[in-house]
Amino acid sequence: MRIVVLGGGCFGVFHVARLVQARSEGRVAFDELVVVDRNEFPRCRRELGEHAAVRYERSDWQAFLAAWIPSAAAGDKLVPTPFAPHVAFEWVRGSIPGAAWEPLDPPRGSGLPFERIGRTGTLCLSHADWVCPVDCSEPSTCPAISAPRTWEMRETVQRLGATDIIVSRHAVDGVAWIDVADLLALRTRLASLREPTRVALATVSSCHGAMTCGTWRPGK
Repeated sequence: MRIVVLGGGCFGVFHVARLVQARSEGRVAFDELVVVDRNEFPRCRRELGEHAAVRYERSDWQAFLAAWIPSAAAGDKLVPTPFAPHVAFEWVRGSIPGAAWEPLDPPRGSGLPFERIGRTGTLCLSHADWVCPVDCSEPSTCPAISAPRTWEMRETVQRLGATDIIVSRHAVDGVAWIDVADLLALRTRLASLREPTRVALATVSSCHGAMTCGTWRPGK
């Protein structure tokens, strides 16, 4: 299994350190961990040094994903940074030649503590009105409020009309990843469309999410 970590900054330091430690303890297995950053020597590489199972790739994220995902193994994983653009949407939008995307306003009035529209039109949501622990595994009892977690963001975005949902699943020690197989399945579905179709694509964890809405127009 290959794991790709987007970004070699502060979150890259956290993700890589936790994954390498978990691998050494036998709690997670991977053949290679690839850190993608625009800098050849990002903070992660400077602070953590070289490791036999870690490779650094100097590249723009979307350029790397465009080349890697189509040839990735079904079991490979993608670890995005929490404050990245809507990676799944940006990738699939550029992965189908000839297709066009017409943005639509995302739904408002979710009633959640955090609801914002980003500068690219992505709806950003969170069930938390507190600062989450950096290593949170999103357990059934929320560690921030010491009370049962009664919410699930997947259900929330479904109520808001999400048509496609990519789930970022907790892997180990606060690190969450996306299954590449889910991204490939999303691409297959959108590529199969023959008529203009409303698409509301959400990427979610249990507590947080991003949703982008628009009309997908297939290529001719």
